Amino acid sequence: MEPNCFHVRFKQSDNVSYSTPSAEGREIISIYGAEVTKMLFADGNELLSVIHDGFVDVYASFPIVLKHQ
Repeated sequence: MEPNCFHVRFKQSDNVSYSTPSAEGREIISIYGAEVTKMLFADGNELLSVIHDGFVDVYASFPIVLKHQ
């Protein structure tokens, strides 16, 4: 992922969502104590989601907009 990426962090218990375009490829990787999801999009953008210790960290090569529900 590019060094100039966007990052958001929220609690897993928070009632938030974010939208992404349809992913071309999705890979879910289990790392001890964490779940990592990597998504690749047709336009070359990437998104990486990490769930660990009750928090969700989302890194993307495009702006991420959280919607509080």
